[in-house]
Formats: sequence, structure tokens, C-alpha cells
Amino acid sequence: MIKQALESLLRSFRGHGFPAAVSGLLSDCITRFDHSITADFTRMFPGGPASLQSMSSAQIRHLFQDRASGPQNLTAVTRCLQGSTVILTLTDPSRHNLWVANLGDCQAGV
Repeated sequence: MIKQALESLLRSFRGHGFPAAVSGLLSDCITRFDHSITADFTRMFPGGPASLQSMSSAQIRHLFQDRASGPQNLTAVTRCLQGSTVILTLTDPSRHNLWVANLGDCQAGV
């Protein structure tokens, strides 16, 4: 996702502020990926996350054991419970700019 977004930015960017554009792009990509994990999980529940409280254990178990959607649902639950961790460094070819991004249980320092 990040590679494709960077390639697109390189093809289309004109003008000043390229380092700030890359910073924004990295932040947006990482945030979108993290939010997609939660969205995949909440999409399993008819009526959204609020409906989870009114579902019985048997109904929830059925969501994970259903042959049609069970494997996908189990993957979504596993991804949501594990969360996301990202650590990334990026330099430009001239080595004038360094971008560092992290999310989750990791830390990056310069």
C-alpha cells in the first residue's frame, strides 16, 4: 500500500513541500491500514458493533463456524486481536530527507 502510494505521489507531485507530502502519505497509509483491521472485524456483525452486546454466545460462535464466511471471519478476529505494528524508515535518493514512522508495540528513534 505504501509503495503504491509513494509511486503515485512521485508521478503526480509538482512544486514545493514534497517532504511534507511524503510525511502525510505515510501517516495516512498506516492509519488506513490500522482502521481496516477494525472495520473488517465490525463488518461481521449485522447491525454493527452495537449489535454484539445483544447477541448470544451461540450466535457469535455461529459467525465464526459458518462455512461460507467462517474462515474469513476467523482471520478478521485474529487480525483484530493481534492488532498492528509498523516500524518504517525511508530516505530519499539524495539522503536529504529521512522519514520515520511507527505504530503499535514498536518505537523508532532518530
